[in-house]
Amino acid sequence: MRKVFDIVKTPLTLIILLVILVGGFWWGWKQVSAPIPTTPAAPCVTTKLKDNTLHANQVTVRVYNSGSIAGRATKISTELKNKGFKVPTVTNSDDPVEKTTIIGSSADNPEVKLVAGMFKGAQITADGRVDNTVDVVVGDTYGGFNDKGATSIKVSSGVACIPSATPTATASATA
Repeated sequence: MRKVFDIVKTPLTLIILLVILVGGFWWGWKQVSAPIPTTPAAPCVTTKLKDNTLHANQVTVRVYNSGSIAGRATKISTELKNKGFKVPTVTNSDDPVEKTTIIGSSADNPEVKLVAGMFKGAQITADGRVDNTVDVVVGDTYGGFNDKGATSIKVSSGVACIPSATPTATASATA
């Protein structure tokens, strides 16, 4: 009996280790290939505007560089910050755009119009987001920054949906 155990011990140990290795590989692959969980965007907060005016410091803008010119998003974010906008995100985008694209909840929203006024020849796209942040995606065909763009806009209703303190990233930076 002892001789049989000595003969079976090594192959049995190798089989057990192989099962553990395959199980670990399967679990790891499942974790790596699983979709990234997304956190739903925090809805904006409806705010009564003083003098029925939305100001740049009440607008959150995320800037994405989709072009081949390095540092363009950083330069644009600095210009937007100098105008008073909140810019929590500056990064690259893998989604190509031909010309500067402003993305917001609706093309008619005051925050989208205010941001769009900062860019020459920008195209506006709506994606129905609930947090009312505005994305600026710039490509190689960049019309330029409008230094004379308005930093406030009248809102006829006197209220605006201001993004919450912690905006979340959307699944894609472009429509």
